[in-house]
Amino acid sequence: MLAAVTPFTREAEHLLRAPGLFNWSTVTLLALAVYVYAVEIERSNWNAVLACMAFWLMDWMNEIINALILHFNGHAALWTVTGSTSFLILIGLTVEISLFFAINGVVFVKLLPRDRSARILGLPNPWALAVALSLVSVGVELLLHADGVFHWYYWWWNVASFPVIVVFGYLTFYVVALPVYDMDVALRPTQVGAERRRPPCPVTPIPDEKSAYGTSVGQPASSSMARAILSAAADVVGCACIAVRKASRPMLRRVVALVAVTVAVRLTG
Repeated sequence: MLAAVTPFTREAEHLLRAPGLFNWSTVTLLALAVYVYAVEIERSNWNAVLACMAFWLMDWMNEIINALILHFNGHAALWTVTGSTSFLILIGLTVEISLFFAINGVVFVKLLPRDRSARILGLPNPWALAVALSLVSVGVELLLHADGVFHWYYWWWNVASFPVIVVFGYLTFYVVALPVYDMDVALRPTQVGAERRRPPCPVTPIPDEKSAYGTSVGQPASSSMARAILSAAADVVGCACIAVRKASRPMLRRVVALVAVTVAVRLTG
């Protein structure tokens, strides 16, 4: 004979993906999650982004398994959520909880110390931090359970057996996220940011393409200016030579020639 559905499970099933429960605070939580990811993407901190996504997806795996337990036994899930929520996605997952876990991975990697060799209470500091955060998370669940909005049913997944929840309910998130964060540097997409900041290659002259001043495209501006000045000086000297030939008096020829030479010297100097 199948066991009857528990009262809190029945209450959660009435809330499950029900319309009309939306609250505008969800938009603020979504904006906060987007901002956290945007900051890390701007810094090209892709290992933190990937670790956070691995953390979040591990939570989704746990939530799906929890919902399947209820589906197959028809009595109760390992954990059930009731109370006020903007949207109950699964029997134990609200949209607020999902957004929390979407950024919790970034909190974890930000708290990791630079010196990974240091130990805390005999444990490597990343794992000591993972255990500490798992204990804090279970502590929050204990408060929610006492408030009547977070429910456990089975004796082996309950207040008296909270170490099991610490290990299988939360520590697994950090076990998945930490190796992703510590991927080999050569495999991290952070190199994309370095490539983007690389200085541009020097301009190579193209001898076949000429600019308006008769110079090759890609030559320095000083070279183009020098060529323009020399061209103007040659024009002045040519005009002066024509004027000298047309001058009728010897003195006028000398004056014109002197002026032409002076202008040419000034232009080239």
